[in-house]
Amino acid sequence: MEEIKYKSVTNNEINNNIPNLNNEFSLTSIGNVFYVFLSIQLIFGNVARYSLLGQLSLLLFMIVGLLFLLKRKYIRLNGMHITISMFIIFSLLNIWLGEVYNSVHSLSMVQTVGMNLVYGIILFSFILLTKNLYKIMKVFIFSSLISNLIILLINRESLFTSRIAFSWRETVTHNFLGIELSTIGPNGIAYYSSLSIIFLLILISKETKSKTKLMYYSSTFIMLFTIFAAGSRKGLLFLLGGIIISSLFLYKGSKKVLYILIGTLTSVLILLLTLYIPALYQIIGYRLEELLNLILGNDVSDSSVTTRMSLINYAYELFKNNPIYGYGLDAFRLMHPSTIVSDNNYLEMLVSGGIIGFIFYYAYVLWVFLIYLTTKNKSEVSKILFGLLIVTLIFEIGQVTYYHRSYTFFYSILFASLIIDRIMEKRKKV
Repeated sequence: MEEIKYKSVTNNEINNNIPNLNNEFSLTSIGNVFYVFLSIQLIFGNVARYSLLGQLSLLLFMIVGLLFLLKRKYIRLNGMHITISMFIIFSLLNIWLGEVYNSVHSLSMVQTVGMNLVYGIILFSFILLTKNLYKIMKVFIFSSLISNLIILLINRESLFTSRIAFSWRETVTHNFLGIELSTIGPNGIAYYSSLSIIFLLILISKETKSKTKLMYYSSTFIMLFTIFAAGSRKGLLFLLGGIIISSLFLYKGSKKVLYILIGTLTSVLILLLTLYIPALYQIIGYRLEELLNLILGNDVSDSSVTTRMSLINYAYELFKNNPIYGYGLDAFRLMHPSTIVSDNNYLEMLVSGGIIGFIFYYAYVLWVFLIYLTTKNKSEVSKILFGLLIVTLIFEIGQVTYYHRSYTFFYSILFASLIIDRIMEKRKKV
């Protein structure tokens, strides 16, 4: 049997059969099955994260994905896969040789990170193989749309009276068609909805058919409605940043200034809606005001802001007591009296793995910046996704992301887009 070669894309492999990004890639029936199982995984990952359905959908997707890639002898790694692998190895050694707070609990989180790593490798390799970023975006949008319709339906009685799917500690379950569902939280819902809107803006800029554009605009409205219902400050601000970034790179020439203006005005309008429509103000507007008060140094009465500040202080104290190796992955959740995460990914990494774990985890940032800065002919998609990465890194001051699969999806499409640009640039030089 012929040996399967696992190559790192950092070798700058040049594929002479690369199709143009604007062309549709002709997939086999197995490739189409990949998209189907990816969509199923995304939907159940959003609406049934801890259930057997959620776990089964992930397992089936990974099996189908691996079979597809192994059949074509095409598995590729990027810099983040390597750094996260090193992070996992360190975390395992820390459990074995170090003094972690709870080895069983930390090992369980290492398994989660490992599953996400395999998930990311499969998705990244598939995108590189097919070179069809737009198809992946459409699958993500479709899955997000179906997820939101289900989430809005099961939370219909609490719409705009409280944040949908919100819970500090306990898992909230809903009965949907006789199935017990536990959705991801409001910040997760708002994140994938915001990312979907940005993907929709990219597709709208490329689309020429009026009916298809109308469908995209309708989907955008549903996504925005869901973000409002989730009441997520981070999700909304991520969207506003994405709108402005997209307007900077999607259009050229005389249209550029116009669409930058439109993007800025749209962002301002969305903020004004949250402040002056009573229902939206109750859910998210006042929360934005409290965030502004925190930034300006004014008194803050929002319990979520004060709780997060106390979490940050607690995490910092833990880090100071064990700065080199940390207490093991997800230790903060067990060490804090409220059994919740620190809501700061940087401090979460420092508490979990100390300075060593922190360096291993965030080493991927250097790889991304190196690839981005050394690629001359970057696509609009790569520029937008890189801008979103900067926004994500900023927002990680106020959220924990390292074990969330939605971010693995984002990183996969970002890295694939950057590598495709590099391959195309190398091809032109040949």
